[in-house]
Amino acid sequence: MRISVFGASSCRQNEFEAQLAYRIGKELAKLGVVVVNGARTGVMQAVSRGAQTSGGEVWGVMRNRMSVCNPYVTTQIICDDSEDQQMSYEMGMSIRTARLLESDGFIVILGPSSGVGTHKELSALFECELHGWHPTRPCAVLTPYNWLYSEIAAAFGINLKKEVEYSLIREHEYQDWLRMYYHDCAEDESLKIRAAIKFVTGQTE
Repeated sequence: MRISVFGASSCRQNEFEAQLAYRIGKELAKLGVVVVNGARTGVMQAVSRGAQTSGGEVWGVMRNRMSVCNPYVTTQIICDDSEDQQMSYEMGMSIRTARLLESDGFIVILGPSSGVGTHKELSALFECELHGWHPTRPCAVLTPYNWLYSEIAAAFGINLKKEVEYSLIREHEYQDWLRMYYHDCAEDESLKIRAAIKFVTGQTE
């Protein structure tokens, strides 16, 4: 099983988003899941480090051979070998996103550091699922701005079905394939991490 993890490249390793990603990487590796990400810094490096230090396999999807790859990636996937730099950027980024969306499930970590790239990947995922371009796969979004991303989901025609609160977890169900979990830097996130991983991996216990 492969799970793609999306998140900001700009956050430092001691910031909350990266710490969350590190723990998610460790838990996925313990389950024997291949962790897939964009191979760069920030959240991508943190989730790679968590998975690799727990003996897991990490696939880094890189735009081209000149792209910077974090040291915890165990397998590099090169999207474009074009010598035309401008063409390489445009084609490489499109192919990179498409390759990241080939996984069996997705975890998106959103927070203050989230930039254009993470939002574009989330939008591309929404479009793929809504247009049926891939078989339906589960996606868990961990965000401190649940109201904002609820608005974004609504813009795609994805409306909230129900909100469930249990064991300190507030889970928002939109469609069968999408859950959002509100996270707070002051809280213990262990239960939310487990809930998100259980959802995207299809665990029944």
